[in-house]
Amino acid sequence: MEIILEKVSSHWVPHHFSKERSIINAINTYKLASYCGALKKEKHIVLAGICLRIAWLYRIKPNQGTRRKIFKFALEEYEASYSTVDFSGTQVSEARILSRWRNLMEDRQ
Repeated sequence: MEIILEKVSSHWVPHHFSKERSIINAINTYKLASYCGALKKEKHIVLAGICLRIAWLYRIKPNQGTRRKIFKFALEEYEASYSTVDFSGTQVSEARILSRWRNLMEDRQ
């Protein structure tokens, strides 16, 4: 938790996260979640889900370069989750991971 205080809280600029968000605000909110999750060393399955949501938002607010980069991160996190079995004990099944991984591979083409 100390790393969050050092890297995020000490540089915090107030934001309102409880209101309806624009696409850009939603993307920035998920990016913050991804950054904090990486700092906290969250499970790969958690980071994969966050990256996937960011990529979905980039379908609405097109930015192909960034969207592809985020899809790549999601793909890497799903692969890491599958290979380390860190999804065990979560609501995500092996079949769901493989399905999302396959969808990401197809979308990457």
